[in-house]
Amino acid sequence: MKRIVEREIFKPIVEQAGYDPRRAAVRLNWGIPEKPEVNMADLIKAAEQKLISPEEFRSIARKIGWEITETQQGESSEKEG
Repeated sequence: MKRIVEREIFKPIVEQAGYDPRRAAVRLNWGIPEKPEVNMADLIKAAEQKLISPEEFRSIARKIGWEITETQQGESSEKEG
């Protein structure tokens, strides 16, 4: 269906605009592209280089399945005993 629409509707529009559809190499985008796979090493590197905040790091890590508990500002993750 997608290629039929491109061939029978989109191609004539490109031609009407004065372009050769083969040389223009244009296509319609159908839908939302797939989400990129999160590479944990890249995520850690981004956090180390301060490209993302610690909160963003935790949020992304949770989304990919890490079990991370929330800590309050200034609270250590280790309990003093």
